[in-house]
Amino acid sequence: MEGTAQQIAAGESQKRRWVWNDNASECVAVISELTNGKASIMTRGCEGYCGASAAGAMDGLFNKK
Repeated sequence: MEGTAQQIAAGESQKRRWVWNDNASECVAVISELTNGKASIMTRGCEGYCGASAAGAMDGLFNKK
């Protein structure tokens, strides 16, 4: 994934939130910085990067180091 994410309005329990999309496909990623210090990543339509079996592989909650 390459490019720049655009900041969008944060939701409940979120400090900041960004959306990234690939103009060449339907891939969209939403990256959220949560108020508890974790990060959340949700993707849709990104199967073209690694195949259908990898759908959702980037999704999840991540701890700050």
